[in-house]
Amino acid sequence: MIAISEEALSVISRVTGHPMLERRSGVRIAPPSGGGRGRGLEVHAVNGPAAGDRLVERAGGRLYLSPEAADRVAGCELDARLEPGDRVLFVLRR
Repeated sequence: MIAISEEALSVISRVTGHPMLERRSGVRIAPPSGGGRGRGLEVHAVNGPAAGDRLVERAGGRLYLSPEAADRVAGCELDARLEPGDRVLFVLRR
């Protein structure tokens, strides 16, 4: 399973707690929705899980993993850092 750093948990919890999102909202890791090339993964705020998603929940923060992403991120830690312009960059570390 994937571990979640304190920084990533902070970001996920802010997304999960946003009043405009559904009660099951969270962050989802999945392959690119446009069928992009390579082995990249995308991270998006979602209102809830897609069919087949695995849930990783920690301290109220919900992380959804697509079936394709779940195996690829096993044994990794999800971390986050702030980039210029208040953008968040999620990083997977082995």
